[in-house]
Amino acid sequence: KKKLKRTRNMDAHIRLIQIAENCEESVFQKNEEYLKFKAQKNISTLDMEILIGRLSPLDYPEEKIYWNKRALEEKVGDKETRYPFFYNLVCAYSKLEEYELVLEYGRTPFSWLDSLKEKLGADTKYYLILCLRTASKKLERFEESIVYEKERLKLIVKTYNSGGSVMYEKTPITKLNLLQCYQGLIESQIRCKSFEDALKTFKKIKLFKLDSDTDSDVEDSLALWTFGGNSSDMERCNYFSVIADLCFFKSQAFYGLGDKHNGSLWSSLSIDTCVHLQETTRSFVQND
Repeated sequence: KKKLKRTRNMDAHIRLIQIAENCEESVFQKNEEYLKFKAQKNISTLDMEILIGRLSPLDYPEEKIYWNKRALEEKVGDKETRYPFFYNLVCAYSKLEEYELVLEYGRTPFSWLDSLKEKLGADTKYYLILCLRTASKKLERFEESIVYEKERLKLIVKTYNSGGSVMYEKTPITKLNLLQCYQGLIESQIRCKSFEDALKTFKKIKLFKLDSDTDSDVEDSLALWTFGGNSSDMERCNYFSVIADLCFFKSQAFYGLGDKHNGSLWSSLSIDTCVHLQETTRSFVQND
């Protein structure tokens, strides 16, 4: 982390945070000392950055949004300087489920990701993409969500291959995480009736032979894994759930292209996988 310089407002920051820590946001917003501070016309971007950082642990959504917006209104600094303010707004609006605003403030930093890739942590990049992906899906803008799903998948695959992590808990990427990313992308493609694109995406899923044109290949692979004894009931439940959805999406893609035969086969496999899920869940609950 870079060491922040001492600014002329440093003492004011400390005093204001001491006040904020001992009252609710609505009370703090009416505090005379704070109102006087906000009324200053030439507060530096660095001062605002420091104040935002000090407000970060507090449940003060409105003031966090205010200061990040004000910092962006200054229209100074390069992409690297401005990115954190956009990112903070995306996180804040995502938490508030203000999905229109997530997209409004998220599109700009998303367009900068390639140029800033050497200067951003993978987890920060991933969470921005995740917020945009969730917002577009909640608003049923599935065509836009495909863009974010592809970037999410690309980042997850790269991180998985390198053995790294993009999770805040710093846990490694698993095969289940990979399947969930493919699931998200294919769902959006199906929603947009991009059935051929969905089947092309399936060709990239080597896990459980989901890239195969033959449903029995997946069934055999799943049976071998199920009886291998290397996974817990909870883990099997999670995999069965995702694979059942993927098989259902594949059946929808075939049906969408007029292939009723393959559509029926993959639909049946989805149902069979759901039966496995039900049986495993029952066993898991009974043994708990």
